[in-house]
Amino acid sequence: DKNVTRSIEIMPENFKLTGSTYSLVDLDLTKYKFEFVDGLSLDEVNQNFSWLLEAEISNAVIGRDKNGLVWYSGIWRCGRWFGGTWYSGRWVSGDWYEGTWKAYNTKYKVISVEVDTSYIDNSASRWFNGRWFDGTWEGGTWYNGRRYAGDWNTGNWYNGIWNDGLWKDGNFEGGVWVQGTWEKGIFNCNSKPAYWLYGTFKSGDFENGIWYNGLFGNDQQILTRFGTKASA
Repeated sequence: DKNVTRSIEIMPENFKLTGSTYSLVDLDLTKYKFEFVDGLSLDEVNQNFSWLLEAEISNAVIGRDKNGLVWYSGIWRCGRWFGGTWYSGRWVSGDWYEGTWKAYNTKYKVISVEVDTSYIDNSASRWFNGRWFDGTWEGGTWYNGRRYAGDWNTGNWYNGIWNDGLWKDGNFEGGVWVQGTWEKGIFNCNSKPAYWLYGTFKSGDFENGIWYNGLFGNDQQILTRFGTKASA
């Protein structure tokens, strides 16, 4: 159909200059920047998701559904993400503006991708750094970065700054909580020092950390604990 469905990754070390002639050397044709599935084409990406072409990505499998772009797997190195769905992969850096972040195992089948939604695998989707501005986090592991808004449904948080948003459940094991609403989960400093500056801690287990200000335990229906793993 003359539509591009695969982009081979060419690195600086693959270029060789001989006199005034450039040539490609040691090019791995199995190493690609992206592959398209679900009938997605480069023309459609250019028209509707041009922000993807400005991003640095590698080994990515990308498709689409009724909600927009679908990231099945791969490495996102930098750029800006707008809407759509993320299923698995590594986020190295960049800005996330909206969309749904999931953590499911995927299996690439050349023209399609099989997504195992039977359970959430927090290791399948890993966020290493960058800024999150809005959207829904439904599982995965957060290592560092800054989060400004949106819903966090479940997952592991190891470090970074939480500026605002709704935390529904999960493990917060290090970092700085600035403000927002905490509904349920575990807060501690198992990974990094943990600081609570302000916000509403409705219910859950504040095992240890440093509490500065905020509202603690206003949900009378669920047990709320403070300092169960405190140390002197």
